[in-house]
Amino acid sequence: MNDKRIQWLVLGLIGLAVGYAWLFRHVEDDAFITFRYSKHLVEGIGPVWNADQRVEGYTNFLWMLLMAIPIAMGLDPVLPSVLLSLACLALNLWLLLRIAQRMAGDAKTGFWIWLPVLCNHTLLLFATSGMETAMNGLLWTVVLYQLQLLDDQGRKRTTPRMIALGLSLAICLLSRPEAAFLVIAALLLVWAIQWTNGNKSLPSLLWTMLPITIAVGTWLLWKYDFYGDLLPNTYYVKTAQATRAHKWIGLFLISSGLWIPWLFGLKRIPANIDPRGSFVRLAWAISTMFLLLQFISPGDYLEFRLITPVLPILLMLPLLRLERLGRHQSLRWAAVAMMLLAFLWGQGHGRLFKIWQMNPLVHPQSEGTHALSFADQGKALGQLFGHDSSIRIAIGASGAIPYYSECYGIDLYGLNEPRTGFSSYPTGYGPGHGRLADWRFIQRRDANLVSLRCDYAPSLLGDRKYTIKDPQIAEVAKWCEQEFANSNPRILELPLGNGFVEVCLYLKPHPKIDSIIKNKPLKIYYLEKK
Repeated sequence: MNDKRIQWLVLGLIGLAVGYAWLFRHVEDDAFITFRYSKHLVEGIGPVWNADQRVEGYTNFLWMLLMAIPIAMGLDPVLPSVLLSLACLALNLWLLLRIAQRMAGDAKTGFWIWLPVLCNHTLLLFATSGMETAMNGLLWTVVLYQLQLLDDQGRKRTTPRMIALGLSLAICLLSRPEAAFLVIAALLLVWAIQWTNGNKSLPSLLWTMLPITIAVGTWLLWKYDFYGDLLPNTYYVKTAQATRAHKWIGLFLISSGLWIPWLFGLKRIPANIDPRGSFVRLAWAISTMFLLLQFISPGDYLEFRLITPVLPILLMLPLLRLERLGRHQSLRWAAVAMMLLAFLWGQGHGRLFKIWQMNPLVHPQSEGTHALSFADQGKALGQLFGHDSSIRIAIGASGAIPYYSECYGIDLYGLNEPRTGFSSYPTGYGPGHGRLADWRFIQRRDANLVSLRCDYAPSLLGDRKYTIKDPQIAEVAKWCEQEFANSNPRILELPLGNGFVEVCLYLKPHPKIDSIIKNKPLKIYYLEKK
């Protein structure tokens, strides 16, 4: 197969991959947290979750700025975020092929090394999600591509190229803070190349550091002035939780198929591990460091989303080892096996995402499903309350419901709450959800409503009762049961339309809510003693 036919085949396969990603498109509830920051930025309030609090509850500064553009144009950010992510996926796959072909030394072998990346379910699943994942993966790939060119002995290392590398590294850091590992590794490679070539001065290194210093330094100074901290609030919330990274990484290593190429090359060790320069060693180092980072973090509840920046390189490097061994037939069989495993994993885990009714793009209309997406709940509450931002609603699902309702949000998991005064208890849930606000905190925050869940009213019993044993009520009252019972909380079933109701605790009275109770009219339930 000649190079031109491979190029046409690659274009077709990338198109199929983008189509698959579109088929499994979804927008995570967490994406709407960032959208809320973007919306408040457009409205002149600033990048905050609530107007009266300066808390950095996001870790994707660049994405937050980009999502402000469609919002400023009067658009819902959901579809623009998906389309931009798909474009990033397509460009990322093309650049990864170029990297694979340069590592392998020829187009055909590089194509086989690249194929498992094209078919990886995690990469395609999170090509949409409303979050920065696809863009962040592309930015990492751009840097790796630049570093690979830099490692080319025949390519002149000019000042503009070094500045361009520094600019790409700075953009990566503005996208996600984990890019600090990439920045350190890249700067070490630049210094090592200079030293190897007998140039012990630092001009290239300094030119690379210049845009990083200016862009990232300015950003950090602004962050400290605006938020009073250099690290996002999510860092403190997640690192305070117990880590499950060993199970998470173990599942990733099994499901990704990284072990398959090693089975084909157990008996032989390449005489020269890296005959084509230092880029491959750098790729191994970055990937290893990034995986080790996950062991000191609590992992992520969204499958392997956080590993996507290094996932392509992780998939390609074991196959490259087979190429170094000269085992080209084994390389092809290993690539096919990895693709089959990715397909099987996607048919299992991927379908769970596809059928989950909380994803608004999968279920834009909830009629007849007996489940209402977070987005639809937020829109219905916004209409019911007249988008009144003075209504304070305490909620665990802090994305689409606060975004569309425009109510004042109280984040029960603390990601968007000031650390000072946030009293909580351990839940044992996944990362970012390891601690839940207790009853005392909810009262101190003067919550009008505590969202418990969305129910389908026709399926509810006419003489229903709410007790302390109700799962969501028990979560709110945990460790403060007596205080909670003594407060005699009221329970409302707020109408959302199409037979759905939002079950809420009604705590501090609010004129708008009282008016709704009177005019609908709504039945008020009280906590049963037994």
